[in-house]
Amino acid sequence: MKKTFIIGYPKGGVGKSILTWNLAIAIQQQNIKVRVADIDFQQTTFFANKLRAVTDKELLNIESIHDIQDLEEFLNADFDGITFIDIGGYDTELNRLALQSADNILIPYSSDPTEIIGLLTFGKIIEQLEIDMSKIKVFLNQIHSNTKKIEIIKEKISKSYPFFLNSIIRRNNDIKLSIGNGLGVVELTKKNNKAKLQIEDLANEIINLKG
Repeated sequence: MKKTFIIGYPKGGVGKSILTWNLAIAIQQQNIKVRVADIDFQQTTFFANKLRAVTDKELLNIESIHDIQDLEEFLNADFDGITFIDIGGYDTELNRLALQSADNILIPYSSDPTEIIGLLTFGKIIEQLEIDMSKIKVFLNQIHSNTKKIEIIKEKISKSYPFFLNSIIRRNNDIKLSIGNGLGVVELTKKNNKAKLQIEDLANEIINLKG
């Protein structure tokens, strides 16, 4: 299994790094090889892995990437597993190379009206890079637990982004807070861990995507 994924979005603060971190852990728990190229200047996943080093959990394979040469060498290295590239929320040549290298670009989308504007900007970048739209999959993220009319949320962007994953990540502080302890939400032992089930569903859906 050799696939490369990006949790992509044209601005920061939507939780790309947190999602990347949690998905990598969820997939690693299935005994699938996972690695992460952290090219975001904040290096969230890279430093979270250092926090993980003081737990009893297996470390993730995360490499800090700073330039195009580093990324090319990382991607060309022999690796039979799933690769995540954690990109920043800005437009750079390094991010563009990452987007072109991905088998699938996964876009987290909430019902926040400002995100529609961001997606229009992102669409222009995708068009400039001549990336096939079938590689871009949208999934609903940070959706309120009481929100039921999912199709209405999808309709707002479905003309520009027609491919949706079935998984939905509801708004849940456990997903955000677990990374501060070097853990994934799937590793929390609390009862009724809905966030764990949602991340596991998304991880399984990603695993089964065609490369």
